[in-house]
Amino acid sequence: MLKKLILTVLLLTILSFILWHFTYRSYNRNLDRVYLTIDSKSLKKLNKFRDIATEKGVLQRNKNDFVNVNVQYLDDSCSGKIRLKGDWVDHLKDNKWSFRVKLNTKLSDGLSTFSLQNPSTRGYLDGYVYQKLLEKNDILSNEIRFVEVFVNKKSWGVYILEEHLSQRMMSAQNKPAGIILKFDDSEYFKVASKKQSTIGLIKKAKIKTYGLSNDSSQIERAKKILLNYQFQVDDLYSNFDSKATGLYYALCDLTIAYHAMGWINLRFYYNFNTKKMEPVGYDAYPAIDWGKPYLGAELENFQEKKFDTKSIIYSALKDSSIKHEYYEALNQITDSLYIQKFFDEEIELINYYETQIQTENYFYNYDKNVIFDNARAIRSNLPN
Repeated sequence: MLKKLILTVLLLTILSFILWHFTYRSYNRNLDRVYLTIDSKSLKKLNKFRDIATEKGVLQRNKNDFVNVNVQYLDDSCSGKIRLKGDWVDHLKDNKWSFRVKLNTKLSDGLSTFSLQNPSTRGYLDGYVYQKLLEKNDILSNEIRFVEVFVNKKSWGVYILEEHLSQRMMSAQNKPAGIILKFDDSEYFKVASKKQSTIGLIKKAKIKTYGLSNDSSQIERAKKILLNYQFQVDDLYSNFDSKATGLYYALCDLTIAYHAMGWINLRFYYNFNTKKMEPVGYDAYPAIDWGKPYLGAELENFQEKKFDTKSIIYSALKDSSIKHEYYEALNQITDSLYIQKFFDEEIELINYYETQIQTENYFYNYDKNVIFDNARAIRSNLPN
């Protein structure tokens, strides 16, 4: 009896592998391919940077770490520059390095600067679902695509292509004219890699801007608003879009995307029409679950130093307008019908990308029930 059971299990395993193999062959041909051509000298230079980063435990970038590259993607062929991308060395594992690509000319779809990285660094499909939820709710975020990357004609497997901060982001998502801002995080990673306290480093960070604009007065206003955020001055959120901010917080709760909320990962969009600042969704994973079941549940009891990362995140919910919009959004997006409608619209692509990821990670499965479970936990703890 035991022998028969073992044979049955073995047969099912072999059949599963055969099915997976042919699924891989069928689907893999359909992924768009990105071909990177890098000469041997430049590849050795990148390898050296990788070795240094692996030794230090963090990738420290400088202006000389780009090398020449030729990129073929879809119907385009462009020259440009490429460097290693990422902060921690999870971006540099084996033959799965993350890259930042800057092209000399735009591709047909407008892309000129983008990242190529291991899907694991964006939580596989968790990052994709997060980005699609933001997009459907008119919160600005990077476009994400799954592609197969070839380096000098050799496949490095399935990658995520992620659009970089740009004017294209705003235009593609039908946002009014504006600029994108972020804090320079280089000092943070220098300190964090030494296991030292990072509290208060936000006050030393330079503000960087992305996008095209000749309106210097609007840019200066945007920087001043972000400077108020940087130093956590009183009434800083009077210049933030309350609805967009509350909705962003609620979506981060639903998807456990708290990694995106820390000041080193959060980006900001300043809308020239409304003259208000909005959060930009970016780099949501790996998952950090310290806000569960939802951030607002611990608001009254939360106590941290003023410039601690969590304290900065919680400060928005102390603004009455944002807090009101936050609870309105939580009630809306945790409705099971709302979530089911989202998955009905997206499940075909989610299943397809899951199959692509399984070509390299056979046991990977995306579990949409996590979103439903989070929604139920949030709703059961919301105030009446």
